[in-house]
Amino acid sequence: MANLRPNLSALDVVLRDHGALGCFVFTLETISSDAFAHARMFAPGAGVPEDPATGSAAGPLGAYLAVHGVLPRERSSFAIEQGMEMGRPSKIWVEVSRDAASLPTTIRVGGATVPVIRGRSRSDPPVWQGTAPGRVN
Repeated sequence: MANLRPNLSALDVVLRDHGALGCFVFTLETISSDAFAHARMFAPGAGVPEDPATGSAAGPLGAYLAVHGVLPRERSSFAIEQGMEMGRPSKIWVEVSRDAASLPTTIRVGGATVPVIRGRSRSDPPVWQGTAPGRVN
């Protein structure tokens, strides 16, 4: 995983051709002993060369691992480590509830966040007033 260096331009073409936004890759070989999976996410067409923590992909990974018998029945929750290769390590917690046939019924995803940017948006004049610059209502 550490050696993955995708050609982001070529990956973007392949993703667009297949109607996909990103490429989420994973392995069960982890760096941390408390993680069950190690992942990386590339979404160049969305302006994200690599994402350090992809909660929207963690839930589907939990379902995939459960459905394919990779996640042991007696284990309902696990951690995904991500972001190490880009110097922004993260841990995403996934909990998979299953029915009697071991099919996922509920999936929960969580983790801590670290804000990387803050900002405010302002419209002059405010959009909710229904006016446009240079125009009187």
